[in-house]
Amino acid sequence: MADINNDILSIPVELVTPKYIRHDLKDCLKSCPNKIEKRRNRLRATYALDGVDPEPKIRALPILEEENVAITDQQVMDYLSQPQEINYSPVKYEQDKQKDESVKKAIEADLTSKLNANGYLYKVTCRNITHILWMRICKDKRFKALCESRRIIMVHKGGVAMRYSLLQRYPDQRDTINEQFKFGGDNDVCLMIDPTLEEYDEVHEQLCSFVHKFLNDEAPGFGEGCVATLAKKVRYLKVGNIHMKVKPATRQSFTIRTDAYGNKIQVNSAARYPVYTSYNELSFVDAIGRPSGFTLVRLRQAFDVIPAISENEDIDIPEGHQGRTCSSEVLDIAIPTRRDTKHVEGFQYFANGLWSSVVEI
Repeated sequence: MADINNDILSIPVELVTPKYIRHDLKDCLKSCPNKIEKRRNRLRATYALDGVDPEPKIRALPILEEENVAITDQQVMDYLSQPQEINYSPVKYEQDKQKDESVKKAIEADLTSKLNANGYLYKVTCRNITHILWMRICKDKRFKALCESRRIIMVHKGGVAMRYSLLQRYPDQRDTINEQFKFGGDNDVCLMIDPTLEEYDEVHEQLCSFVHKFLNDEAPGFGEGCVATLAKKVRYLKVGNIHMKVKPATRQSFTIRTDAYGNKIQVNSAARYPVYTSYNELSFVDAIGRPSGFTLVRLRQAFDVIPAISENEDIDIPEGHQGRTCSSEVLDIAIPTRRDTKHVEGFQYFANGLWSSVVEI
């Protein structure tokens, strides 16, 4: 295992190849209207690292238009002014009602970026969670044979995994890689199950429960360890013209499951911790019409976010404003369902070496 203080992570470079990185970026540019400019720049950089002119490749892609949601200062204050609710009873979100979470997402994206600003937490979660978790999955009698035959595999995802892989392959191109693949993202991994497996649904349910229990067991230790140390250093953030004070907080772990009618049911735990877990069953159709579905099990760090100063003279912040509890991402583990088209189409490439068989155009 690499020393977490070094800029080398024990993710074998053959598992996150430049070819795979480009494939993933292209797919996101065609199917997700968020982070378009960042992904386009990253795609340019990966081609340039191989000495290929990126512009003809990019012009040939059917790239979506960026969806930038404008957030007003008043929206920020309205969100922060909503009462804090502690609810131990199940909460039902009806299928046809969509919540506007643009302010929450903006605040929590900034919190995630600050908590993960230097890459240290990413390495710690890889060492203490990802690798230990995978070892335990491989030894469990329910999953051992499936892991050995590569019918369950773990895939490192996201910009930070890409960064480390590219740094290992192109050590003389460090400045270019660091510019486009910056720190600030959480540890993002995917546990993939062979979609041709006859007992897929049963294995999926067992694997989700195994991961959820593991993270629940590990969360208190993280809350008292490195995450607590890093969280104390996150003190301020700004959205629009609203400056906010930030301090570590506690909140309840929760699960969100889907009932037979497609409604989401959220159940909160009774205990409150700084680092807590969330379990969410997601099902949707992406921008190009592909069905997607996966269970997302996460570790999060809770923060109290309190408005402090407004640069907008039309916004007055009352003295003693309590703010709201938000969170930063620490670790995301996605476990796709059988209906996830991207997973069904891509599993065998991953099982054979993570897109090593993909022919680039």
